[in-house]
Amino acid sequence: MQHPRPELPVYSRDQDQDRLLAIVGLITFILWLSLRPHRPRIFLNDFSVPALGQGSGGPENAQINFKVTARNSNQGIGIYYDASQVTVYYGEKSVGGHQVLTPFYQQPKNSTMFASVLSGSSLTVTGSQWKHMMNDRSRGPVIFRVELTSTIRFKISSWNSKRHRMHANCPVGVGYDGLLLPVYMDKRCPVYFS
Repeated sequence: MQHPRPELPVYSRDQDQDRLLAIVGLITFILWLSLRPHRPRIFLNDFSVPALGQGSGGPENAQINFKVTARNSNQGIGIYYDASQVTVYYGEKSVGGHQVLTPFYQQPKNSTMFASVLSGSSLTVTGSQWKHMMNDRSRGPVIFRVELTSTIRFKISSWNSKRHRMHANCPVGVGYDGLLLPVYMDKRCPVYFS
């Protein structure tokens, strides 16, 4: 008695092409996931308004000290930063700002600190803003916002991406002594592109 021969599946040329396309698509997706650049991570490390802590003087004696860290968490992808600008807001009004770094390149898996002092012409606190800050200080924390802006490009091997306008907004609060409150220290700031 003869056993029937099992039938071999018949593949068409279209099925082979579909499988090949699916494999190429999967490889492309995996490469895209591994090479897709991540935005820099921005952290507020320190912020102080010493004159607020002293409770004396006015805006003419004020200064703002701050430190911000930008981390490139990408593996194998560097970041070019054009000149970076920091602006400090009280409420919705700017109270000062200036350029903090000249253009530079940040290696993969690296951190760069932006540290500066706003005073004199870079600090534009008005008398009424100072009065409001002193009133806020007597009731609790004084809330500011630090905005870091820069134009960045990603460097993947020898290829550079197009320019992206990066914005990082860091809410910050200082206590009665004019120093950064612990709850805001080393906090990651939201980052978006425009």
